[in-house]
Amino acid sequence: VDRLPRGGTFEVAAVVRIKQHWHINANPASPDFLIPTTLKITSDLPLKVEKITYPKGEPLEFPEIEEPLKVYTRRVIVRAKVTLSEKVAQKKGTLLLEIGYQACDDQRCLAPSKLKVKLPVEVAPAGAVVKQINAKLFSTEEKKDKPDDAPL
Repeated sequence: VDRLPRGGTFEVAAVVRIKQHWHINANPASPDFLIPTTLKITSDLPLKVEKITYPKGEPLEFPEIEEPLKVYTRRVIVRAKVTLSEKVAQKKGTLLLEIGYQACDDQRCLAPSKLKVKLPVEVAPAGAVVKQINAKLFSTEEKKDKPDDAPL
């Protein structure tokens, strides 16, 4: 949305690009001893994260492991449904998105890491209409980007 709806629900999409030849574990991780990718959303605004939706992971097979790993490659979109309190006093605020992940290639896994992104946001006046933006990020059909070397 172009502004957060006071007292309403909105969606957040965290787009994670993964370097070519690397993967991160899906959520839920499979096998379950692996470290899953996570999304945490906090803010200086009074909000509640209602639901976080992780896409299904792709199977990745290794001869040494009995069951295929469930992973994300190239690009993954994690979505969240968030409700903003109607009692919010501020006209502006910040959303902090924190992606937890462990990047691996076919030889090794790096130490678990966190990527933090601060997003400045505006709060719409009570009863104001908010406009949907970036609709493609919220469609049910997730499309993969061409491989690139963009950092995670």
